[in-house]
Amino acid sequence: MRWGPWTWIAAGTVPALAVPAGFPEAFSAGREAMDQGRWRDAIAALERAVQLQPVPAERVNPRGRQPLTGYYPYSLLARCHLELGETSAARALLHLAEVRGEPAPEREAVARRLPPVEVPAPGPASAAPAASGPGGCLRPCRCPSGLAPAPWVRPWPGWPGGAAAG
Repeated sequence: MRWGPWTWIAAGTVPALAVPAGFPEAFSAGREAMDQGRWRDAIAALERAVQLQPVPAERVNPRGRQPLTGYYPYSLLARCHLELGETSAARALLHLAEVRGEPAPEREAVARRLPPVEVPAPGPASAAPAASGPGGCLRPCRCPSGLAPAPWVRPWPGWPGGAAAG
């Protein structure tokens, strides 16, 4: 009998994906460094693990070893960056964790510890540039409507639609 991918699924078992050499060691070293509070070492080890295995998983089965559970590297990296005070990196990694499909509880545990985003207050109304063209353009022009045309409207001088842009 030939064993193809559909046969494995029909049998109810799917073999573990091949895990690159060095991945279990890198991931374990990252977790160990996190447990000891060595955040820079943890970041280096977890980034090495991500290079070898970029897809998060609940369970990773390296050959000849104990299964690794909770491989959510982007949430773990976000926590390391947060511990170092690098909130923008932590936010970016949490977004990547969401895109990559890491579970919400893993991401939210880190996101709750992030400080709120500060949105700058809008400037005064007089900060808007004054219109200088005849029809309210921001630059002087010779457009019949007074508005500057978009650059793609007249792609070259002398095109069949009219003169070059003003």
